[in-house]
Amino acid sequence: QILKLRPLDPMGQDVDAGLRGSLIHAALHNWSAAIAHVPTSEHLHVLLLKGREAFAPYIDIPEVQRFWWPRFERMATEFIEFDRVLRANLVGSHTEISGQYDCSIGGVKHTITARADRIDILQNGELRIIDYKSGSVPTPKQVKSGLAPQLTLEGLIAKKGKFKDINSNELNDVMFLTVGGNDQGVASVSLSKSGVILDEVSLAEQGLLRLLADFQDPSKFYMPRHNLQQTNDVSDYDHLSRKLEWELEGVDE
Repeated sequence: QILKLRPLDPMGQDVDAGLRGSLIHAALHNWSAAIAHVPTSEHLHVLLLKGREAFAPYIDIPEVQRFWWPRFERMATEFIEFDRVLRANLVGSHTEISGQYDCSIGGVKHTITARADRIDILQNGELRIIDYKSGSVPTPKQVKSGLAPQLTLEGLIAKKGKFKDINSNELNDVMFLTVGGNDQGVASVSLSKSGVILDEVSLAEQGLLRLLADFQDPSKFYMPRHNLQQTNDVSDYDHLSRKLEWELEGVDE
């Protein structure tokens, strides 16, 4: 990642999970922007319309036409019902909103940037950060352990008041929302149900500062396989490291 190396897509691959996620996110973002003055009864119609627009360039691909689009239609119906509950006490909602966290370690300035899928502003002024997930959703345990720090870092940015056009810095909830249209349907994983959010955000900040300090310590090396959940997990960069040699020699990573 430091060398800006990125794995190539497989030869002959037309579509993948990343593209599917991008299309779903685009449809939800465009839907949110289009419903400002649309009655609730029309929200599903607008979401399906924005979905068709997003999927249109790929709809002739059999996998998209036969699997992706029917899943999106099923998801859209469930999502609107779920969203109706979320919007019960809203005064505003922002999508694809940028923010940043600035800090200085050893005199070196660092900036962490983020783009939140959605931030709701509740009637009491508190914020609910939502991350749409078209694939698997991290568990609260994975978030607490640092394996999935995205939402807690977005919570940190919100606490510092650094999301564009949002004045409040009071957190109510941070949640993952499944929107893949798979068997689990539309469901949420809310961190407010797994402990005190501010504690999790504080731990995320402490972990981030420790990591940045380690990066500046010349006595510490860069780990080639960082933050994997299991030792047999595959990294995109395994073939660029000496992983195979270490395994043959019985050397611990």
